[in-house]
Amino acid sequence: QLLKRRKMRIFLALLVMGDGAVGLAPLGSSKMPEVPAQLQEPGLKVPATAWKWPRSWPFGLEAFEPPATDAPEDRVEVFDAAAKEAFAKHVISTLPSGAEKVLVLSGSGQDRENQNSLVPRDGAAYEEIWAGPREVVEIREEKELASLPSETFDAVILTNAAELLRDPRTSFREAWRVLKFGGKALCAFSTATTSKSEASKMWKDYDDAQRIWVVGSFFHFSAGAPAAIVQDDGLLKTEVWGAGWRNLKGYDYFDSAEKKSKKLSFQNLIAGNTDGDAATTNDADDQKKKAPLYVVQAQKPDRYAPGAGPTAALDAELWAAEAMDEDDKRLSATRILAALKKEADDFEAVDSSVEETLALSSAMALRKIYEIVKPMSRVIATPLLAQLAANLAPRWNLTSKDQPAALRQGLGLDAPKDTFWKPLGELTAALTIDDKLWLMADLVPLFNEHTYPTTTTTIAGGTTTDGNRLPVALAPVVPTLLPRTVAHLSKSLTDPKGQVTETDVQLLAVDLIARDYLPDAALKCRSIDDADDAAESFLAWLTTLAEADLKAALDERRGFRDAAETKFKLAEMDPETAKRDADDLKRAKRVEDMLNDIAQRQQLTAAKKPGSKGTLPFSGL
Repeated sequence: QLLKRRKMRIFLALLVMGDGAVGLAPLGSSKMPEVPAQLQEPGLKVPATAWKWPRSWPFGLEAFEPPATDAPEDRVEVFDAAAKEAFAKHVISTLPSGAEKVLVLSGSGQDRENQNSLVPRDGAAYEEIWAGPREVVEIREEKELASLPSETFDAVILTNAAELLRDPRTSFREAWRVLKFGGKALCAFSTATTSKSEASKMWKDYDDAQRIWVVGSFFHFSAGAPAAIVQDDGLLKTEVWGAGWRNLKGYDYFDSAEKKSKKLSFQNLIAGNTDGDAATTNDADDQKKKAPLYVVQAQKPDRYAPGAGPTAALDAELWAAEAMDEDDKRLSATRILAALKKEADDFEAVDSSVEETLALSSAMALRKIYEIVKPMSRVIATPLLAQLAANLAPRWNLTSKDQPAALRQGLGLDAPKDTFWKPLGELTAALTIDDKLWLMADLVPLFNEHTYPTTTTTIAGGTTTDGNRLPVALAPVVPTLLPRTVAHLSKSLTDPKGQVTETDVQLLAVDLIARDYLPDAALKCRSIDDADDAAESFLAWLTTLAEADLKAALDERRGFRDAAETKFKLAEMDPETAKRDADDLKRAKRVEDMLNDIAQRQQLTAAKKPGSKGTLPFSGL
């Protein structure tokens, strides 16, 4: 956790100081990003074009805890008259006139009656024709958000509350939930904290310029916000997937961040010293007169309109997907859309409304699937998990209890049962992770209520929720079908040069079973006897294939992964993302090699024990 905090300090400092991104100042400067002329507006310092993020939530578990040593103290108001006036003008320029209902989460020590004054009642005092909201609801604690009804407020405003949040991602996700579609969220803060004893440790670590990015990250990692927007002839173009927050901006109304920013040297950063040099300002007297005012805001997109097409349907359903990061959404969504397009091209009769419905149901399935598979992102590359999720989603049953159980066992998140996943993992031990994931995508959808036999007396007993019951088509796979297929291919694929490996044999075996046995068996078999007969028919057909046919099939399967990766890279419009994906794959390969090495050592150790067969206690597919 300490290392994570130190990395985040360096990352935030680089953002403020400049790292080659569009609009950021040269390295060593404490200037805020340069706002393009066509985007300039009063107070705007961080336009939607300037945000950049780490790949995952960058803060440790302890980051939002208050200091344990500080004595409790009362909360105080930190906005002075100038800051209140600037904020009132900001609210008038941002919120629609006559809004029905506005929610205020206040961290200050003012009475509730007086706190509402931060939201102006009308624009008369500021020479603006603007009517204030009809109702202002104020809460004082973030936990109160959970009890509020969804899609209720035209705006959610946090004032002096960011430094007090204990679970900012959940709080900002709740703010997104209670907002009406098209509503806006504003988070205002100053240099001083409303309560030194309650302000989080993380908040105290950063200066004002960095805090703007910290609050921006609360938006981005709660319901998604664009990480990259490309400027082209004054127009903004972006491919945003599942971004529930749009038009994210940061404001500094008195240029306080640049005047007060600490000059953080690389030596101080690497050493974890965020104190830096003394704060610099060309006008110290002015700083004493005005309390700094910073505002970070974003907008919830308009409601998805049925008939807008499969892309819009998929995107909207992923806005509030808690378990999915930006890359998860983009990679899985684009794969699903590509599959739907291919389906539509192959079957011209497919109606566009059907395609949209399939996209919507697939997106709903993605959210459920990622709740299960996301922990595996530590050992499986993001693109591979996205491919697994995209393969599963169109055939995922949202009401099934067996499919989640099967997926967890296949991944090794739960102890696999002896009836299927454990022996299957042993029979396919030579396969690579990505090939196992492709196999899993063929198997898990079969764990569905209508695929079970009418009687379960001949199968290991159990309920539909413990993963013991096997679909009819899978009943013969582990006991007979896969072992006999592997044995036949091992004999048939003669290779004096040793170019056909155990991995090749297992890969071709599972590929042939998935392609030439499972589809028919899943559709036609209604009993265990039916499945046994189908397995025997498959094995009889397999013996009719010549060695040349088997080698051709193996070569085709070998090249399948490389061709798919090349095609996907060519289709990628974002070179930076393509590079990140390649880095992910390299990292996953290193992790896979490490895990294989550990497994081999464990097996050698187990083999030395009396009576041991040299196998691990259990493993997933």
